[in-house]
Amino acid sequence: MMDGCTDGPTHYGCVIATYMEDKVYSKVLLRCSPPPNEKHYTAEEHYELQRFVLAIYGKSITSPVVLIGDNGSTTKSLADLMGVPLIG
Repeated sequence: MMDGCTDGPTHYGCVIATYMEDKVYSKVLLRCSPPPNEKHYTAEEHYELQRFVLAIYGKSITSPVVLIGDNGSTTKSLADLMGVPLIG
C-alpha cells in the first residue's frame, strides 16, 4: 500500500506491507521518507525505491500481488511497471 503526506515543503512517501499469516491480518510500515529527488519523482523512481526497500526485507519487486494507492497517473504507471493490478 502506498500513501503520502506533506509537512510544509516536504513530501513523505509511505510504503505499508499488508499480509495474512496464521489467519491474522498484519500491517507493517516499510518506509516513510522523502523521495530522493522531490522535483522529479516519476513512476520509474518509485519503482527503484520500492525495489530497494523490498530488498532490505529480503523480498523482490515481484513479491507484491497488488498495489493499493490513489488513482493518479504516477501510481497507475508504477502498477504497470510492477505488473500488478492497482486498487484505489
